[in-house]
Amino acid sequence: SYNNLNQLRYFEEVDFQTEKAPDNKVDINIRVKEKNTGMFMVGAGYSAVDQAVIMAQVVQQNFLGYGQTMSLKASLGSTTNNYELSFTEPWLFDLPLWFKADLWKYKKEYDSYTLDTKGIGATWGYPVWKKIIGYVGYKFSIDNIMDINQITASSYIKAQEGERTTSSVSFSLVYDTTDDMMFPTKGIKASTGVRHAGVPLGGNTEFTKYSGTVAGYYPLFWDIVFGAKGQIGFLQNNDDSDDKIPIYERYVLGGINSLRGLRYVGPINPGTSDVIGGTTMLTFSLELVFPLIKDAGMKGVFFYDAGNTWNGGYYPDDLRMTCGAGIRWYSPIGPLRLEYGYVLDRKGLNDDSTGRFEFTIGMFM
Repeated sequence: SYNNLNQLRYFEEVDFQTEKAPDNKVDINIRVKEKNTGMFMVGAGYSAVDQAVIMAQVVQQNFLGYGQTMSLKASLGSTTNNYELSFTEPWLFDLPLWFKADLWKYKKEYDSYTLDTKGIGATWGYPVWKKIIGYVGYKFSIDNIMDINQITASSYIKAQEGERTTSSVSFSLVYDTTDDMMFPTKGIKASTGVRHAGVPLGGNTEFTKYSGTVAGYYPLFWDIVFGAKGQIGFLQNNDDSDDKIPIYERYVLGGINSLRGLRYVGPINPGTSDVIGGTTMLTFSLELVFPLIKDAGMKGVFFYDAGNTWNGGYYPDDLRMTCGAGIRWYSPIGPLRLEYGYVLDRKGLNDDSTGRFEFTIGMFM
């Protein structure tokens, strides 16, 4: 269909033309004009979580004309060093079998420790019903918690010092009726999934993570789109020792992809104020997206976020809340977001200001 071809983002123009054919049939001729599918991107940004960051990315879509995508990305920042290599095949073995392979190395400095991780992953996707795709994935990573501040770090963080391996498998279902991958104006996208690490997959971490997400988009007037999104998560400990759950797998909210305007949100250690994260998570977002410069593909957004994480249970009366505005632009170097979040319920602890600017290159919602 027209929407499916447009969402490939391989073409500048897509034109459907009809011609009469014998036996009261109609032939449909599709004419397309391919755009430049190779991109080299360089940029800089700032976020409350990662602070100052410079980024470079090389992407080749429609690789060799067969629809594959190759991507190499690097980002260097005040507290982060990330490197990612990925390959995507949308039609494996001449079947509607989607495949992606990833290789990564991350290093992130937190207030009381540093996380260094490297790993590989693979994901397969197959349509199981109309608009529903099932995914199966595997990840293996070597994770090292190091450079612990012995004065400020909590006992929970100190107990996790050293290297561990995580071997995990994931299963998910995605239902998607949206009309555009970047700027949806109508439709619903919902997903549910589970990820399991440990027995019998090897590694020395054991947990099971359950997740659910639903987002809806509704066109209003003057090309304004209303969007609503909700997420829920549950992290199950599969071992008697609580420190078997890596701190980097626990739920911590904050930043441009969850509670915009807040740096970190989650359970803390009362003695050290370390954010150690929760085992349950709940978030909601409401957005109004409107055109700013139509010809340039630039849009504005007003948003409201609510959410929190806890050490068990869900407490809707204990949600942190922010609101704000921003600009979104599908630029020649990729999707750009610049947004400011204002904290509606500032509590002082771990909140350095009443609000924050957030910037990123990536998906919009």
